[in-house]
Amino acid sequence: LKFSNWDWQSQPAYLPSIKQLPNQACYGIFTSGSTGTPKLTINTHQGVLNRIWWLCDHFEMTANDTFLQKTPYFFDVSMWEFFWPLSCGLRLVMAKPEGHRDPN
Repeated sequence: LKFSNWDWQSQPAYLPSIKQLPNQACYGIFTSGSTGTPKLTINTHQGVLNRIWWLCDHFEMTANDTFLQKTPYFFDVSMWEFFWPLSCGLRLVMAKPEGHRDPN
C-alpha cells in the first residue's frame, strides 16, 4: 500500500459505525490439541467479554493496582493480559523480554 497520495484531511472526523454481534468471531487460534492435526478455534465477542468481566469481578483490583503484561503478544493468553487490566481501569506495564524476572 502506498499512502503518498492519501489525503487524511478529507477523511471523516468520526469512527465508522460497525455493528458487532455477541456471537460473531472476535479472533481465532490454531491448535493441534491432542490429535496433532492443526485446527482453527474461533472465540466470539461474547466469550471474550464474559471472560474479561469475570476476571474484573473475581479479582478485586482498583485503579491503584498495576498489572505486568509478560506474555508474548502472539500467544493466545496475551489477550487476557492486554484487555483485562485495561477493561478494569488498571495500569498496564509491558515487560521487556525476560523483564518479568527482574524484581525491580
